[in-house]
Amino acid sequence: MLGIILNYGIKNTALFLIFGFFIYFLSYLYIVKYKKTRINIKFIYSIIPFIFIGVIVRIMGDLGYLSSTYLEYPYLFGVLGILYLLVFEITKLFSREHHIKHIIVVGLILLLPFLVWFVIKITHWVYFIEILFSSLLLLLFFIFIYSRLKKFNLLKSRINKLFLFSEILDTFATTFALLFLGNKFVEQHFLSNFLISTNIILFVVVKLFVTILLIYLIDKLIKNENVNNYLKLLIIILALSTGGRDLFLISVI
Repeated sequence: MLGIILNYGIKNTALFLIFGFFIYFLSYLYIVKYKKTRINIKFIYSIIPFIFIGVIVRIMGDLGYLSSTYLEYPYLFGVLGILYLLVFEITKLFSREHHIKHIIVVGLILLLPFLVWFVIKITHWVYFIEILFSSLLLLLFFIFIYSRLKKFNLLKSRINKLFLFSEILDTFATTFALLFLGNKFVEQHFLSNFLISTNIILFVVVKLFVTILLIYLIDKLIKNENVNNYLKLLIIILALSTGGRDLFLISVI
């Protein structure tokens, strides 16, 4: 990730992961076990607007428009999680059958003013389109390749496609920034920095290999649909948050 404020060293990364997994596990117990919610693609879609609210708020902090510890990762995840749960509960009061669809609508309404701000601030549409288009193109390439492997098609489900796309976007945004805007961006995550300092192509290859491997292992080892998809959702949230932040930040500076 291209960080400006947080320094992702070994100790604080480990602490963030432990704390994050604990909170995420509690959320699973509440949403799935207590509220009997099915974790499917619609549920994941309902979370995406809140991810991008967080992305744009984080960029506002990077550019100096906002200043608060709670508007930085990982605290921002907690704030957005509370916001999502509030919308989750309110929409469920009005409609138990269709409340996930209502969450998507509310999320998009909340996201709209942030998107307007971003569109006004964007100065490098070419960067934005290049990274987004390249990410989609590579995703389509993977889908084509795996569609030919009838017994090994990891990308049948939309969740797996979204999982892969989020990681491709994160990888491409980081790579683009370091290759072409190296005077403005520095990779602060210790593991990614090690790979990038060795060889940036190695970073891309390893990142994509690990992503495919993760999809395969999760599908192979976790047969419970809710647990399987909830674990994938965690990685999608992290990848879209970091990749989205990098993509948007590249486009406005």
